[in-house]
Amino acid sequence: MSFLTLNAPKLHYFEDQLQLALSTVRTLKNVVVPVINRLSQDVLTLIPTHFDPRDTLSTLNASHVCRYWRSALLSSPALWSTMDTARMTQSHLQLHLDRSRASPLDVNLAAGNPAHILQQVLDRTHQIRLLSFETMSWSQWKAVSQHFTASALPALVDLRISARTQADSAVPDSAIFSHASNLRHLSIRISGPPAPIWSQIAFPSLTSIRIRLGREFNPIMMVDPLLDVLQSSPLLEDVHLVFWTLMMERGVPHRRVSLPRLRNLSISCRPTPILILASITFPPSASVLAKAKVEEPFPHDLVLSLGQHLFPLISGSDELVFSHSMRFIQSTLHFKKDGETRFKLENSGNSHPLPLVESITFIATCPLDTIRRFVIEGRIRGVTNDQISRVLQNLRNVETLVLKGTINILPLLLSVTQDGQYPCPTLKTLTIDDDTATPHRKLVPVVKARSEAGFPLQRVILCAKYFEAVAGELRQFVEDVEYGEYTEFPL
Repeated sequence: MSFLTLNAPKLHYFEDQLQLALSTVRTLKNVVVPVINRLSQDVLTLIPTHFDPRDTLSTLNASHVCRYWRSALLSSPALWSTMDTARMTQSHLQLHLDRSRASPLDVNLAAGNPAHILQQVLDRTHQIRLLSFETMSWSQWKAVSQHFTASALPALVDLRISARTQADSAVPDSAIFSHASNLRHLSIRISGPPAPIWSQIAFPSLTSIRIRLGREFNPIMMVDPLLDVLQSSPLLEDVHLVFWTLMMERGVPHRRVSLPRLRNLSISCRPTPILILASITFPPSASVLAKAKVEEPFPHDLVLSLGQHLFPLISGSDELVFSHSMRFIQSTLHFKKDGETRFKLENSGNSHPLPLVESITFIATCPLDTIRRFVIEGRIRGVTNDQISRVLQNLRNVETLVLKGTINILPLLLSVTQDGQYPCPTLKTLTIDDDTATPHRKLVPVVKARSEAGFPLQRVILCAKYFEAVAGELRQFVEDVEYGEYTEFPL
């Protein structure tokens, strides 16, 4: 055929035929080559669930791998239900909305979204399952959230708010997202002065709440507004609170909030989480983690109040682990039941004695009748013998005492109480986990004196290299003397 007889229509025809042939070859290649077209649709549709959720183009790119992949992904509406408006164009957002069909939607709104983007989302409010506000100024968040005040949000179960506040940030005009009657999870992250939002939060169906106030401008959170939020959500099971400073108008909590379904409570603040802990009634099955930044001694009446209010948690515990690190200026208390931590109190500070003193004071005032095993990790310095003696006297039914890295309390096991008994009268097993000679010079006299006074030990475990030097002498007073491996603890 002469090239002179070719014209544009014929060239287009030949080009289309070549494209069709090439497409057929690629399809046949995908059929022959293993893996690509041999994945079941159930497995294939799981692949996009492992993509980075911030990469809004990942699912779209995956649909371009081959015809089989495209057909499988397009037939799975749930894979198109995540939408980050900060990283999507109007056409890209509409594509996801169309392909998601009637699936529940997870939507992230950003500051500066154009009106047409916001309107696309507002048209599907009845499908929104998760609504997240990426970090905005307080005024931007108020402006955007106002569009949802009149919208029905029957599917919304997860609301996440991140905003930057100013000193003059105004209270929302009405309760936020009052139509979200099925909301289960609420997350609020505020950087700047505390937001005047707490009076407008009321979600009776809420089961999980996370509140975090940044340290910028040294924000102060008052206890009463926070208690109002918790009281409005009696079904709460998980509570996570992080405050830079928590304060109360009165010195001692004047009311208590009951959370009968609470399973996990985590609170971190300065000067003390006692302000919240002493204001909540806990069910016996709850697990509590409290972190305090100690800058001055806790008020003693608050310490007593905390011990009384946490009685359901502490009284069921059978093990207490007390750890103190001079290196990190931190003391930690673990109250455990059957090996599981039920209550953990962590005190840290800039001055060495304070965290230790507060932890010792707390132990001395708690009801510890159910504690059978007491573990002390770290060196106990900066507190008086009288303070430690009160702790030992409070452990009336402890059967096992483990000392890791600290032996200066050994002589206190001989300090006679007011009723004429030694501390820890039911003590049967003593473990010394130390690699120095010092504990063994003090250990034998203590074991001997308790034995002669009618409080003998049944078992001593020495995790040290000096075992042979004292084992023989100890066997005169103890039925069972064993050797254990030394485990180093960061002092």
